[in-house]
Amino acid sequence: CYLVIIFHWPNRRFYSQFDGLNGAGFWRVFANIQVYGMGEAVLFIVLIWTLPKMTYNFPEQRLGYAIYSNWGKIQCKFVIFTMVLLQTTIPQLGTDYTFKFKWIHKQ
Repeated sequence: CYLVIIFHWPNRRFYSQFDGLNGAGFWRVFANIQVYGMGEAVLFIVLIWTLPKMTYNFPEQRLGYAIYSNWGKIQCKFVIFTMVLLQTTIPQLGTDYTFKFKWIHKQ
């Protein structure tokens, strides 16, 4: 789309890729680019469709591999998540994200 717009603008003479290119030649080059792009898209879709079938990679296997190979990172994040979850659910710890601190003013 960008090439079509630039080709029809009067300043196309400043673009070296359009030197000596008439209308018919431009549309032939444009069609070749479109065919190549569609071929790449089709091959990408085929790759997405066939790769999981070739590797037999199930979600449970991916999860197991991630937990096995990154156990330290996962454990650290799990502990931090648990601490934050416990602190926000227990009201006597004084976690107040509004920063009004009503418990100070009650005294």
